Amino acid sequence: MKQFSKGLGMVVMITLLLSSCAKEDEIKGCMDITASNYDEQAEVSAPCTFEETTLPIYADSLFAAWDDNSFAFFPCVGSYAIINTDDEEGAMALVADSAGLFYGFFQTLNVHEGRYYSGENAKLNFRAKLTQTGQADSLGVFIRGTEPESMANCFDVLASGRQKIATNSMSTTIFSSYSLSLQGFDDLYLQNVGVVCGFEFQTQPFDTLMIINDVTWTNY
Repeated sequence: MKQFSKGLGMVVMITLLLSSCAKEDEIKGCMDITASNYDEQAEVSAPCTFEETTLPIYADSLFAAWDDNSFAFFPCVGSYAIINTDDEEGAMALVADSAGLFYGFFQTLNVHEGRYYSGENAKLNFRAKLTQTGQADSLGVFIRGTEPESMANCFDVLASGRQKIATNSMSTTIFSSYSLSLQGFDDLYLQNVGVVCGFEFQTQPFDTLMIINDVTWTNY
């Protein structure tokens, strides 16, 4: 019986040693294909790094492009206009509908892989200011999503949770800069991105509440 116990102990020890050696032999490396230090040989995940990059979306009346596919802006509810202000040319004014609602988003013509911008320092950036007349408690900002099948059901876009920006922090005379962490959005999803980001608010009927410009994604 003692010999059996000793033999069993030896088997267990050898198994543990072999297992330990196997783990040491596993190749550690970044397994995220979008990272600058991606290692296709990696078997065990290790920290990834991402090069600084900027995805321009809209600035000064011009819609940018993502891999040669242009952006567009779609107001599901409400409307928008490209305007010139005292201090900016080509800013975008967001206008509520007859019920005081606005819901609209920037969209690419073709879906794209957005995981390159999923790092912990990735941000959605834009500048905004209020109009003199617009009244709303907050601006809701959302990100990512699929395109709606038609504008008739554009609320069916798969959107993240909202980050709220209190309008009492905004100026009516100068643009304020906002930089929202992508990781701060609930239900973030960056695969097959068609809708890049959007805005919503409730104000008075037909109010031009918000003027925005310089919309980008950045990743560091």
